[in-house]
Amino acid sequence: MPGRCNKRIRLRHEQMPFPVEDIRQKAGHRGVHLWDLCQGLPCQEGGRMRRPGSVGIGFEASTRLFVLLLVVFLLLVDVGLYYALSRLENVMVDEFDRRLLVSSVMVKERLEISSLRALLQGKGGEEPARLLRKSLRSAALRSRLLRATIIDKEYRVLLDSRIIEHPATVKLVEEDFPDLDPVWSGEDLFANVKSEGPLWTRYLFSPLSDGQKVYAVLAIGSDFSLHRRLLRMARSYMVVRILGMVSVVGVALFFVVSVLRPFRRLKETAEVIRHEADGEEDSEFIISTFQRVIEDLRKKEAELGRLYAEQKSKAESLEEYNRYILSSMSGGVISADSGGSLVTFNRAAGEMLGIETEGAVGRPYLKVLLHRTLTEMLKGALNSGRIRKDVEIEVARGNVQSTLRLSSSVLRGARGEILGAALLLTDITELKRLQENILLKEKLASLGEMSAGIAHQFKNSVGSIIGFANLLKKKGSSIQTIDKIIKESMMLNDVVESFLSFARPAEVNPSVVDLGALIEEILEPLHEEMRNRGIDRNVSFGVSSLNIVGDAVLLKQAFANLLRNGIDAMPDGGSLSIDSVQNGQMAVVKIRDTGRGIPKEKISQVFTPFFSLTQGGVGLGLPIAHKIITSHRGSIEIESEEGVGTTVTVHLPKEEGANG
Repeated sequence: MPGRCNKRIRLRHEQMPFPVEDIRQKAGHRGVHLWDLCQGLPCQEGGRMRRPGSVGIGFEASTRLFVLLLVVFLLLVDVGLYYALSRLENVMVDEFDRRLLVSSVMVKERLEISSLRALLQGKGGEEPARLLRKSLRSAALRSRLLRATIIDKEYRVLLDSRIIEHPATVKLVEEDFPDLDPVWSGEDLFANVKSEGPLWTRYLFSPLSDGQKVYAVLAIGSDFSLHRRLLRMARSYMVVRILGMVSVVGVALFFVVSVLRPFRRLKETAEVIRHEADGEEDSEFIISTFQRVIEDLRKKEAELGRLYAEQKSKAESLEEYNRYILSSMSGGVISADSGGSLVTFNRAAGEMLGIETEGAVGRPYLKVLLHRTLTEMLKGALNSGRIRKDVEIEVARGNVQSTLRLSSSVLRGARGEILGAALLLTDITELKRLQENILLKEKLASLGEMSAGIAHQFKNSVGSIIGFANLLKKKGSSIQTIDKIIKESMMLNDVVESFLSFARPAEVNPSVVDLGALIEEILEPLHEEMRNRGIDRNVSFGVSSLNIVGDAVLLKQAFANLLRNGIDAMPDGGSLSIDSVQNGQMAVVKIRDTGRGIPKEKISQVFTPFFSLTQGGVGLGLPIAHKIITSHRGSIEIESEEGVGTTVTVHLPKEEGANG
């Protein structure tokens, strides 16, 4: 056939649109021999060329036929297997029932109907029952039965191979057994009964008669669990096979659709292009088409390579730009991925912590960062997404002690998953020194005012003490005069104690403090005084427990001073309200009184030492409270209107995790 095709080409070369020599040149130019071209041309009898697909079964039809035959073959296999398993199930059950029938015959041979009649009629005492029980147990053991029982029409157990004593009033549950009316009519009955746990027992219910009358029913049971499990496994296997068959059919349909659809498209497209090829030979057309496709692919590959190189250059430039930014920042930046390896560790962070930046990136942060607070903040952000802000730590770099302010953040992906965590470090050493200098200057200025106040208080108290002492000198001992001297001395001592409390630095010993319980503890001893003055108390807590991290002793002193000021502002009675709520990361406590209020021009002086609007007041309660609250990084706000009352609002930061 190939030779005939070649001959046909030679005979009809004058009818071709170009000479055969051109075909040789083109074929040789493309690395294809003319013989190879002819080999690819399908031929018919008589030397005529035929178009592809005109004779024989095509790829599409052969594929569908193969899939159909495969499905039919698998279906036949499953049907045969189902038939075999069904037959096996029937054979197993029949064999098991045959063994039960043989066992029932053996048991009946050992039982005496006369003894059974005597037992039913109550004659002979215990002897018939003993003989029957012995025979029943012996027959059950010999036949390897799980249980052998004789029951009457009331489903009462007359004898049982598993019960040594007389069962007497033992009654079986009728729902556990099938209807036994056919057995009382003289027929045998098979049934499966669920036992305790996973056990199944197959019973044979057989009548016990003398040939004329059925006196009782013999129920013998054998363990059917293994057979039942085998049958269930066989059924399960069949279900799996059926599901597998359905899956195979689905996969086959998907295969046919997914494979033949693109093939059909290519075929239709090829036919359209072939009509547009102006009679060009299929082989020449396919070769030229493939060459054009390869050439286009090479061009696109070159274009993709150029685009990849451009994007890679941009990415490297952007990465280098980001590296320049990080290295030029005055603040420290540390980041770690979800696996705990450091991704970013800029120069400023290394200088602040005294750690070499070389080789830090890529190592676990637990091995690079030795400060406990740093590792805890990164661990909390990576494991639970916990964010902390403005955390201050002290670090030592040689002989220099520095103060750093830390803030953590969580790096999340597009779906909200945690990709990593970052720490921002700021060196606030100079800022802290400046703040300390400002506080020192303010404290010195306050000390000047306090000194004047103390001198005034001392002068008054000392004058009173001298006066009372002169009275004692002139009039002799007087208990009232001595009490007044003691009172003035104690007042002077309170002034000195308050002054010392204000002047000394506040040392905060942090612990978890429940503000609600703390305020209730302060109000308890004031209850009697408030009732005598006619002051109503209204306490409202927005949450069951408002916990913060602070010094319980100092906070109790601060809130006691605030509550005392509110009570002293209402000598003629009124209302004292305490509200506490949680606002984000802040605990807010508001103390309202309906007292005389504070003049607007005096509000700015309420935190000045020894400034008091209460008769006989020292003027150190609010300054001490202000100092304690600010030492906890909180704030106090005063709002007041004369004749209406005063509202004191306290804001305290609530460390995350304190509530719970």
